[in-house]
Amino acid sequence: MAKQIYQRLHECDECGSRRFVTFLELTRAAKPKCHYCGCSRLELVCEEAKADRARLQSDRLDRLALIRKRER
Repeated sequence: MAKQIYQRLHECDECGSRRFVTFLELTRAAKPKCHYCGCSRLELVCEEAKADRARLQSDRLDRLALIRKRER
């Protein structure tokens, strides 16, 4: 029976590039790094994460608009 290697799409927090990271890479002591900038902060990309990020960004923009409105 062949060993299955799972790959999931991860995105670099610094440069935004994406690459597939295997489960074996994730379980090693050394964290996987971005191939472009060398940053070790990679975030899993999935539909729920995209929706959460979009919601958080929207909340941030709403708060900024409210703060600017108060300053006027």
